[in-house]
Amino acid sequence: GSGSPAFVLIHGWTCNNTYFAPQRDHYAKSHRVISVDLRGHGESDKPQQKYTIAGFADDVAWMSRELKLPKAVVIGHSMGGMVALELAASHPELFSAAVACDSPIVPPQELKGSFSTTREAFRKPDWRTFQRGFIANALFIAADDPKRKEQIIEHMASAPEHVTKECFEAIATADSEGAAKRCKIPFLHIVTANPPSDTAKLRELC
Repeated sequence: GSGSPAFVLIHGWTCNNTYFAPQRDHYAKSHRVISVDLRGHGESDKPQQKYTIAGFADDVAWMSRELKLPKAVVIGHSMGGMVALELAASHPELFSAAVACDSPIVPPQELKGSFSTTREAFRKPDWRTFQRGFIANALFIAADDPKRKEQIIEHMASAPEHVTKECFEAIATADSEGAAKRCKIPFLHIVTANPPSDTAKLRELC
């Protein structure tokens, strides 16, 4: 599409650009929209390396400069929202605003405990079985379409092992609280009824 501001859409952990397809198609009617495949995901290269939220942010910043995007709005889901906030903190000259959808930026204590359990489970031989159960239990509600749910689980569980594990490690160890403190542009966090962030603390930080 075309029109300002441009929107940069960033998917979540082990997803790809198609997860933002409805938003891409809607906003492309009046805006330029760039929907990315982060390094390790979708059609992007999947090098054997350490993956970090800051590294993803640097990739998106590089892309934004290459495309000469004028002060785009960056919008991310889950892990992608953490990347959006890091961009707001580290590359504010490139963006006019940032949006995170259901991102664990300031995770409550209970969620931090779940991160530790998941990281430990990923070190065991049957980690793929655990991953499927984790996705099924953590990312859906009873009203979700069962067929679509199964398709998403199958897709997310097909990501390469090194990408799956490294990116979850990136989520669990990212300094998102520090990014919130350094945020220099308008930032919106959209959450569900059971938010993955302590919103009161987030307001204090940002």
